[in-house]
Amino acid sequence: SNPVMLVYNTKIFKSLGLKAPRTYSEFMKVAQSIDSDEDGDGILDHWAMTVSIKAIWWQRLFDFYPFYAAATGGRTLLENGKAVFNNEGGVTVMRFFREGFKKRYFPMLGFSGDIFLDGKTAMNAVGPWAIKYYQRIRPDFEFDFAPIPVPDGHKGPVYTYGDPKNIVIFATTKHPDESWEFIKFLISRKADLKLLEITNQIPTRRNVANDPYFKGFFRKNPLLRKVAAQADYVVPMDESPHLTQILDIISRQFEASAVYG
Repeated sequence: SNPVMLVYNTKIFKSLGLKAPRTYSEFMKVAQSIDSDEDGDGILDHWAMTVSIKAIWWQRLFDFYPFYAAATGGRTLLENGKAVFNNEGGVTVMRFFREGFKKRYFPMLGFSGDIFLDGKTAMNAVGPWAIKYYQRIRPDFEFDFAPIPVPDGHKGPVYTYGDPKNIVIFATTKHPDESWEFIKFLISRKADLKLLEITNQIPTRRNVANDPYFKGFFRKNPLLRKVAAQADYVVPMDESPHLTQILDIISRQFEASAVYG
């Protein structure tokens, strides 16, 4: 389970005296402080957050869906096989992104490379897999994680999308017992620790951040402990043969409503 969280450039935040935003109103105030046109040509050089303007279905797993999970207290897109995302939470999330694009807090330009890592944006929504990437490409890059911002007045834990990696046994296998033994090995504490050490990805295990078995690892990797704590409050993606089409519809509506309004 790999929680998608808000990652932010701590150097930029410290220089401006900012803290990671917890709510939509806090986000907009922070974003206003970050946006800047350094050369005075009327074109922004720095933006608050990286948000893709591409109408590609999987992009919504890193903007609309984690924000939707946070805003709705952990709901998914479908219930009993029917779409339920056209609700108050879904509309609130679309309005949040629309306000961000309208106020130019999110860039509406195409860039090559990682504009968050290049310091052109101060925030992004990613999972723990980004940690080793950032540290390898820019060893001096300073960053931290925070929960996905929620609507003002939100109560209760903050959920997000968990980007799971699933394991199955084929019904047609000739070796079901051996397969099950292998899976038991894969999900053992020993193997989970190796998963953390090698990949920086969070094993699907309750309260993993406070499990004594992983205490030494998280002591050496405090960023990952913060991500692991978030893993207690994640939602998966719905199981549906039409999932790609559903996300494609959301993505096209995101482009029409949030990006271009």
